[in-house]
Amino acid sequence: MQSNSGLVTLDVTCNEIKAAGAQYLSEAMAKNSALRNLDLTLNSIGAEGASALAEALTANTTLVKVDLSSNRIDGQGAQALAHALTLNHTLQSLVLRENTIPTAGLQSLASALHQNSGLTYLDLSSTWMVVSAAQSL
Repeated sequence: MQSNSGLVTLDVTCNEIKAAGAQYLSEAMAKNSALRNLDLTLNSIGAEGASALAEALTANTTLVKVDLSSNRIDGQGAQALAHALTLNHTLQSLVLRENTIPTAGLQSLASALHQNSGLTYLDLSSTWMVVSAAQSL
């Protein structure tokens, strides 16, 4: 992936890459200028993996769609992704469906949306949220 300038979509759904795999992907993303779509559904990356990807997203200018569905992302991971959204205005679609993001993480995402002009689609379906978190979104 690092040296492949033609790879625009990477789908590694259901591979249990966990946090370590997400870290490797994040490092490769820093050297890839073509990747536009990344699907990491069902990989158990957790907060640590989400934080690594968030760090890569702060500098990435090519990704337009990232799917992190069903990855055990919690508040810490959501807050890292929220920070990335304040800096990355290229990303258009972020899917966080079926993660366990608590109210504080959801409120961080809501706050980041006020600073982000590029994101047009945020999927939080099946992310059990309380009314106050829903209202902030």
